[in-house]
Amino acid sequence: MGYLGNQITTVFPTSISVDTATIATANISNQLTDANMSPGSILQTVQSTTTTAVEQTTQHVFVDTGLTATITPTSSSSKIMITYTIHQFVTSSLGAGGSRLLRGSTSIRDYGYGGYFGSSTAMYTNTHQHLDSPSTTSATTYKVQFYTNGYRLICNYSSYVSTITLQEIAQ
Repeated sequence: MGYLGNQITTVFPTSISVDTATIATANISNQLTDANMSPGSILQTVQSTTTTAVEQTTQHVFVDTGLTATITPTSSSSKIMITYTIHQFVTSSLGAGGSRLLRGSTSIRDYGYGGYFGSSTAMYTNTHQHLDSPSTTSATTYKVQFYTNGYRLICNYSSYVSTITLQEIAQ
């Protein structure tokens, strides 16, 4: 018998059971929480961007790119996947530069010099990833710095958008 022309008196049941979770009148028991997510699950994502150009000509002196982001892990066993992309403009065929990732004021990964040989001026995009184990539930700030071999290097040139993304990974 169809419902056409008939009044529907019950749209939703008052209780639904699915395996071990019970939903009864808007109360949820045995719900998924960050603490019981499967290892490898992404618990949260934070992203920051910048388009502000930063220039450096002094050899091997670290300069902030303007990329910084803060995440507060929900568990001290969580790992943080950091992915950043920076756009660099070099003004010499002999120019080279690198970047490093910091947790707070501590360098946790140096990506070394990358050569930009072959062109008098060129734009380069560099993307790096690092899986960090901060072992804390306190707010943790990550930032990216860059450096040059002494030739003019500009980060975030011409309003290119550079990004840093932090993802908390359950363990």
